[in-house]
Amino acid sequence: MNYAILIPVYNEEHTIEGIVHQARALCDTVIVVVDGATDGTISILRRMDGVHLIVNHRNKGLAYSMKRGLRYALHKGFEGVVKLDGDGQMQLHMVPVLVGTAIRTEVDIVCATFNDDTPWMIKKDIWLYSWLFRIATRIQLDDIVSEFRFLSRKAMAMFVQSRIKPHASNLAIIHMIRQGCSCVQVAGGVDYSSSQDRPAYLGVLLDCRIQFVRALLAYGTIRSVCIAILAIPILLLLFFFNVTVGWKYNSILSRRKVRI
Repeated sequence: MNYAILIPVYNEEHTIEGIVHQARALCDTVIVVVDGATDGTISILRRMDGVHLIVNHRNKGLAYSMKRGLRYALHKGFEGVVKLDGDGQMQLHMVPVLVGTAIRTEVDIVCATFNDDTPWMIKKDIWLYSWLFRIATRIQLDDIVSEFRFLSRKAMAMFVQSRIKPHASNLAIIHMIRQGCSCVQVAGGVDYSSSQDRPAYLGVLLDCRIQFVRALLAYGTIRSVCIAILAIPILLLLFFFNVTVGWKYNSILSRRKVRI
């Protein structure tokens, strides 16, 4: 299969070089979208061979950066992309597993999931979102928040057409499935316990919950609408729990930049 690896990044000068080297060993084409970085990320990437570099001169957010990278991949005729992050969370040995699963099953989306050693404070959010999604859509995905995915051309086009907000790019999968994309999952591959993991901020926490409810409402079935309404008080309780008890992984501070 003719596929590319897509890496949207913000400020990742400490990790991006090693990740791109690993990606280049797995795939001939690595597309990196730098989203308004203020550190040395861009200069590092410009020194590297085999990188198709796209730069947002202003910080636009993950969804915007994803769409730029996917448009480039579609224009170049790739049959699919594997999307991963530049912070070291995603384990690149799973890239051939994602691609191989896509070829074998002929599906549009293959999702990697959390590793077994994921901290409970993070895992509970994954479980809850995935449980609500499963009840609303009757589709089994154990880690709907994972950004480590293979996307076919059809899925890429559906993502580009979606109106997903910057903080909720992972929820574009709900739009893609609603538009007829098929999906499966593979176990493991996302290291949420990575030391590079950054806490979510107040605006991100609230926006992701709002976008999740809106995505379920837009799914358009009576079942999904009912679950979307049920999810509102559940997600509000989760929000207050996270910004109080879960202070290690969340922050009540606001931030000006829309970081990836």
